[in-house]
Amino acid sequence: MNQRFDGLDQLLDDTNERIGSLDSRLGRVEIELSNINARLSVVEFIVRARADAEAESPSVPEDSPPDC
Repeated sequence: MNQRFDGLDQLLDDTNERIGSLDSRLGRVEIELSNINARLSVVEFIVRARADAEAESPSVPEDSPPDC
């Protein structure tokens, strides 16, 4: 009977070790997702700033001759 509990204790220890490993991996994934989110925020800011600048400036066709 004691061997059975030893086996269950070992299984519990193995399971806790796996959970710890998965928790560590999840932490790294969360950090990476946070970094990606920050990068996307910067890209979104740049795209909006460019769109706002283009909306405010008068559009001049590139092929039009200069005013002289």
